[in-house]
Amino acid sequence: MKSTRIITRLFIVTFMMTAFTTLTTGQSLEGDWYGKATVQGTELRINLHIKTAANAYTCTWDSPDQGGFGLIATTTTFTYPDFSFTYDEAGITYTGKVDKRYTEIKGTLFQSGQKFDILFGRKPVIITPAAK
Repeated sequence: MKSTRIITRLFIVTFMMTAFTTLTTGQSLEGDWYGKATVQGTELRINLHIKTAANAYTCTWDSPDQGGFGLIATTTTFTYPDFSFTYDEAGITYTGKVDKRYTEIKGTLFQSGQKFDILFGRKPVIITPAAK
C-alpha cells in the first residue's frame, strides 16, 4: 500500500514536470527561425538568429542560397506580438507578428519597392532542387 502511494506521487510529480516543461518551452522569441521568400520564381531561404542582451533584442540573419551569413540587422524590435528588423545596407525592412506559442512569425519583407510574404518557423526550410 505504501509503495503504491509513492509510485502514484512519483507519477504525478513526473507528469506535472513534463506538462510544465511542455507549456513553457518555446515561449521566447530567442533562437533560430527559418523562412523562405519567393523572388522572381526562385525560392530563397532566410534564417534569423535572435538573442537578447541588456533587455534589448539583436538579430543576425543568413541568406544561405545567396552565400550571405551572419548579417547583422541594423535594428531589431519586439513588443508582443509585433516583431521587426531592418538591414539598412540592402534597404530591407521586415515586419511581422509572433503567434501565441512562439512557433511562427508571419509577416512581410520590403526591399526596393517590392514586398515578400515570409512565414518564419522553428524548423529549417528545405528547398527542393526544382524550386531553386
